[in-house]
Amino acid sequence: MRLFLAINLPEALKQTLAAELSRFDYLKFRAILASNWHVTIKFLDDLDEEVLPLIREAVEPVAAQFKPFELSATHFGFLNRRIFAIFLARSAPLYALYRTVDTLLAARRIAPPEEARQYTPHITIGRKHPPIIQDLHAVRHFDIKTRAPLSFSASSLDLMCSELQPAGAVYGIIARYKFSQSAKKVN
Repeated sequence: MRLFLAINLPEALKQTLAAELSRFDYLKFRAILASNWHVTIKFLDDLDEEVLPLIREAVEPVAAQFKPFELSATHFGFLNRRIFAIFLARSAPLYALYRTVDTLLAARRIAPPEEARQYTPHITIGRKHPPIIQDLHAVRHFDIKTRAPLSFSASSLDLMCSELQPAGAVYGIIARYKFSQSAKKVN
């Protein structure tokens, strides 16, 4: 099973942001269905089903340490030469969640640590094939034009599975680990 941990977006925010995508048609990227939009915390890769209890034992107590926190979409842009994304504002609780999950899963040998990678919170909304070759600085940052609320409350960490199909990946929630309203740890 291809597994990852993510924060899912509310449907209203997906619809608001999806309404702006037509203005980027000229970039000719392959759009990802808005129903699949999420903020990845940790990609776990292909794992056997027998590891699911180990993931739960690791992640459930971590989620209980966090209170729900706000996340805000800031702009559209290219994460690299092939990923078109919606970027999120810096968030201390989000980064703390990422580091805690990464460290704990690595210590339990469920997934390797992300030591060499800088965490850039984003929502992948498209992929460019072939990758763009022109100067990225000219197309890197696009403002979000809507005045609708672009913030949402992250209230859980979801264990997701990804099933690759000819039309693209289909994601499903395997388990939801809710953040605690009464968490002792300050986010």
